[in-house]
Amino acid sequence: MKTVIDIFFALLRYSLVLSSRAPLKMSSRAPLKMSSRAPTRDLPFTEPLSAEQWKQIFALSKKQALMGVIYSGVQRLPANLQPPKELMDRWNQLVRQIVIRNNRMNATAAKVTRMFAERGASTVILKGQANALLYPEPLLRQAGDIDILVQGGRDSVLNHLKEMHLMENFTREEVSNLHAHLDAKFFDGITVEVHFIPTCNHSPITTRNMLRYFDRELAKPAAVPSSVQPGAQSNGFNAPPLTFALMMQLSHMQRHFIDSGLGLRQVMDYYHLLRNSTQADRECTAASLRACGLYNMARATMWVLAELFKLPAGLMLCAPDERRGRKLLKVILADGNFGQYSSNNYSVPLVRHWLTNAGRYLDRITFDIGESLWGELRFVTRFVTSIPYRIKTRRFTLRR
Repeated sequence: MKTVIDIFFALLRYSLVLSSRAPLKMSSRAPLKMSSRAPTRDLPFTEPLSAEQWKQIFALSKKQALMGVIYSGVQRLPANLQPPKELMDRWNQLVRQIVIRNNRMNATAAKVTRMFAERGASTVILKGQANALLYPEPLLRQAGDIDILVQGGRDSVLNHLKEMHLMENFTREEVSNLHAHLDAKFFDGITVEVHFIPTCNHSPITTRNMLRYFDRELAKPAAVPSSVQPGAQSNGFNAPPLTFALMMQLSHMQRHFIDSGLGLRQVMDYYHLLRNSTQADRECTAASLRACGLYNMARATMWVLAELFKLPAGLMLCAPDERRGRKLLKVILADGNFGQYSSNNYSVPLVRHWLTNAGRYLDRITFDIGESLWGELRFVTRFVTSIPYRIKTRRFTLRR
């Protein structure tokens, strides 16, 4: 007998059989209309589920930030296999909010892009809204915040922000090593992170190699087609080349996996990156995985993609690693989107908090010893050097 998690994964795959990119039909009251129905032969289950099973599937969709994607499959099910009407109506309303937010996110990404373009700065949108463009139904991907990479280096980017009056609430010393976090008040409730570095590993050696790779890929002729000029590709913002995105997002996933947690939304993003990539894109990325410190993470991710999404071997960057893949999947299922559902939160006793983190890092060491040890060293260094600032701002805590 299939478990609820098995049914959830089957429903997730069912939601991916779409081929049409027809826009959603959205009226003021009627349910969202999907572009087509999936073939009956691909149904994820053939017997109606109980109300309790549907509640669990709904909760899993929420935990993994896949409410919109799963809903696209749910609405395509035959009427006798769909959830109870009350749950379906609630789901529909939540998905409508996702669609509305995505439209606002796209408009904000275009606005921020124009703001920097007017100052002569080259930009690309990282992850989120750029990934959504690769989905069969882009407006159904659950959005987080907007990450924009502004080329020119840290000092140049911070000078832009200061002159644009967007650095009112923080000083240069409070900016992270990756980006400046802009308050949502500047962009109608949407948080924007302005990157001067796309991402980083814990290891400074592999990070240096990876940043060279990013510079090389962005410097290639026509690497980033302009979508800012009138008449160009709609949406109004620039997406990076897939060779860049495949490496950048693998590093982003690895860092969150080691530090806090990772969810299925990020794995699904990677699935769509690979599905839209060319063989040349994949070969270019695969050739630099070891130098960029991402070979183990890539192998684990390929196993998860094959296990959950049935990704064909021909679309993989490298051979899958089941042992590491199972570790990755365990964390994904337990902690949810970016570790937000982790049991080791700020409400648990301090001793238990530290013991749990110690056990987690020992487990990560068997996944990638280099990244795990560098990560621990970076944490200790940050903790010690930030003590004066923590005391000054009364933000001192012994929790990680």
